[in-house]
Amino acid sequence: MDARVRELLRFMRLESYANRFPHELSGGQQQRVALARALAPRPQVLLFDEPFAAIDTQIRRELRTFVRQVHDEMGVTSVFVTHDQEEALEVADRVLVLHEGNVEQFGTPEEVYEKPGTLFVASFIGESNVLTRAVQNGRIEVAGAALPVDPAVSDGSEVAVVVRPKDVELQPASEREAHAQVVRSAFKGSYSACWIRTNDGEVWEVHVPNADRHRWSPGAWVHMNVTRWFIFPR
Repeated sequence: MDARVRELLRFMRLESYANRFPHELSGGQQQRVALARALAPRPQVLLFDEPFAAIDTQIRRELRTFVRQVHDEMGVTSVFVTHDQEEALEVADRVLVLHEGNVEQFGTPEEVYEKPGTLFVASFIGESNVLTRAVQNGRIEVAGAALPVDPAVSDGSEVAVVVRPKDVELQPASEREAHAQVVRSAFKGSYSACWIRTNDGEVWEVHVPNADRHRWSPGAWVHMNVTRWFIFPR
């Protein structure tokens, strides 16, 4: 038993803390101790039930990387439950999205993000603008563009259109030609967010590079170019 404890302390990089009391450890160190306890009996499967819910952002990031490393090096199958989409995409080999007890989608992180199978997945994984449109002549109108719809969807039917904030390009426009007007902007660190009100009264969130933020101050009129979208039946 002592040998196993020493092995796990070494693996968790906690050798120098072996004689500390719990209150003398940081939040991240306490989480690593909890993981070591779970690994001690050499389980075949580990269940993580929102393990980082009460930990600050920086330590969460460090622990996500560490847990993934433990998973790879120890070769233990892990089931990781989380409401944090970023956490799920970073840690998992496969992501299962549950909604009201039903499986919405199961696939790699890339598949779930890039090819969402349902409206719930598209709106839940990552930030999104969710719009409602009526099909006319096999098309829908979004930001001045006519987008094709699956031929199986009949004219007059309503569909949901999901557009991610990163998939909208803005260009300056005159009030007469504009699709929308900027109503608010905010610095987000690695990017800036703009909220724009379209001519139809919808409010969209759009992400822009920080270097361009000054171009999209409140009141600016803009032309929108939607580069990617997802369409789902209502």
